[in-house]
Amino acid sequence: MNRTIRFYRRDQEDRILSLERCFFEARHGRVALALDRLLDAKEEFPDDAEILHAEGVFRRDHLGQGVAAAAAFREAHRLNPSHPLAAYHAATTSTDYEEAQHWVEIALLLTPTDEATLDLRRTFEGAQRECVPFTDLLITKAGHLQKDSSDDKGESAAALDLALGAFQGDRAVRKALHWNRATLLREIDRVAHARAEASGYHLLGLDRLALRDAVRELVAALELDPYDPENWNFRAAWCLMLEEFEEAVQAAEHASELRPYGYAKPHQNRAIALYRLGRFQEARNALATAMEVAQGAGAWEDVQQLKALALDFDRVHTLESLHAHLTLTLHRARHYSETEESRGGKMDSKENLETLVDGFLKRARHLVPLSTPKLVPLLAELLSYASPETCFWVNAFLARHSKELEEDFMHAALLLTGQAKGTLQQDAARLMVLFNLAVPEGDAMRWMYRLGVLEPKAAGAANFESADAALRLALRRIHPDLPTLVAVQPPVDASGIQRAKQVLLPRLNGQSSEYIPRTSVPFSSHDGQRTGVDVSILWAVFLAGLGCIGFGLLVAMLLPTMASLDAVMQSAVNGPWVIDLNAYTIEMMAVFLLLGLVLFTQGYLVALGRPDMGFPLPDAQSPGWGNITVGESAVVIQLAFSGLVLAVLVCVFIAPSIMPPNLAPRPTWVRTVIWAVAGAFSGGWTARNVIKAYRSR
Repeated sequence: MNRTIRFYRRDQEDRILSLERCFFEARHGRVALALDRLLDAKEEFPDDAEILHAEGVFRRDHLGQGVAAAAAFREAHRLNPSHPLAAYHAATTSTDYEEAQHWVEIALLLTPTDEATLDLRRTFEGAQRECVPFTDLLITKAGHLQKDSSDDKGESAAALDLALGAFQGDRAVRKALHWNRATLLREIDRVAHARAEASGYHLLGLDRLALRDAVRELVAALELDPYDPENWNFRAAWCLMLEEFEEAVQAAEHASELRPYGYAKPHQNRAIALYRLGRFQEARNALATAMEVAQGAGAWEDVQQLKALALDFDRVHTLESLHAHLTLTLHRARHYSETEESRGGKMDSKENLETLVDGFLKRARHLVPLSTPKLVPLLAELLSYASPETCFWVNAFLARHSKELEEDFMHAALLLTGQAKGTLQQDAARLMVLFNLAVPEGDAMRWMYRLGVLEPKAAGAANFESADAALRLALRRIHPDLPTLVAVQPPVDASGIQRAKQVLLPRLNGQSSEYIPRTSVPFSSHDGQRTGVDVSILWAVFLAGLGCIGFGLLVAMLLPTMASLDAVMQSAVNGPWVIDLNAYTIEMMAVFLLLGLVLFTQGYLVALGRPDMGFPLPDAQSPGWGNITVGESAVVIQLAFSGLVLAVLVCVFIAPSIMPPNLAPRPTWVRTVIWAVAGAFSGGWTARNVIKAYRSR
């Protein structure tokens, strides 16, 4: 059975880029995702020795799996007998001298002068002459690697994995080997977890593959010595990280039974596990027991941890309280994208994000007429070599070019989330979650999820059950409480189902729909107060615009008075009066009327997306002038006409009054036309930019 539905078929260059991306993700702690991506490439290219060799290196370095790595190296050599690294690495993962010498000889046939292979042969020959058991050689190798570098923990754990497979010694030594490998794997997991968090990616229990193997080693050690309370407590703590809470409770109880006095940690771990299971009263009782034991033993550091844990039990997260965390996640996503752009491969050849956007736009221009289903293969291709974080910023750049393309991009991601499987579904779901995080208000996040997922799901749309499950998982990879805060909502009513059928589903199917601007979402918070753009600011803009219009009309009413004053001033100076007060009055009237119109229009445009302001929405959307709505186009025409009128007033009345004739050599009608065209263009263009700016906000 295929792991992934193929929306985009990769070529050989894409295969190389996929491998590079796997190791890039693993270096940033996303090991499980990287392994899934590697196995997906292995499925698509089943007989590719390079992929098998990469799998071996990956399992050895990032998961500490020696036996699985050895099998991958041998399979890579079978597929490509001339692959020199496959033979060399098969030699380094051997479990006896005969096997090791066999692979060393094959590697030397391919690269006779390779110093690393020659050193490996000398090491094997010297140890065999001194009758050193091969398992001791592997254990020694693991110890040296463990001391030499913290980056070699994976290779060290892989060596112990191979040693345990061939070990025939006593139980105490075997238990020590299991424990040693468990601690190495836990260290690999700790580093991966820290790196993933730094990139805005919270690891779930199912993502922590090295820790899962560490628990298996711990179980093996406990089978050899079931009376070790500390190992039972470690098992409880590690099962908590793996989100295996029932097993954590049982392990903690074993630990506390084996050491009933002076050992608070098992009670603490049991309390956490019970709390995560929803058994809150039992959790508080266990926490009280842990506090009593810690205080009796004088373990004041444990006491402080337990007090902090009690506060955590009482803390209730809301979207508002998580705002700083969500903002930090977006910043980390940006940093991850910038790091990816410079990692090499196709991203490096495209030089920068803007170039990637230009390439996407060129491809999208061929999809005429543009629709969401046509963008799905193009987005799948983009996600095959760029992370969701980078695709998120690609869409941010697309918004500068076309609002319609930006929204079709998001809808294509939603389609992929429901229709795809495997890593492509994970990528599309994370991309959708990043879109959701970009909405600053918590209620808007919930409304977006309701419009985009819950209502189509309630309407019986295909694949939205899968999309909902994938998105909840992606939300958990941002914060464990986010699915509850965003996706758990009241049941969808009939109006929501009707809205999905009329608005979103036709668009996802490539049909026309009743267009609703992306900003037209309820902004009501839990306490019933309005949030988002402050309503008082909008009313201030409206009032300022109305005030300017009123003042302009007042000046117009004073025109007769100003004309009389102008005549008085001319008679007072007994000659021609240089300044035409009547002309200045007209200029003042025009300026204030235009200023009032602009302020009123800006406030109106913001209110287009605010149903609580009581202003009507545009009835329809057309490509228009620069992809703006019909209603907005009317505003552009209005301001263009205002600019034209102002320019004519300046040209015909004001300029001739205050400028000497020798400074205006052209005929009056030519100047009038030039000023009129310039005024109309500047007024209309300014209105368009104002509209685009407010809509992007």
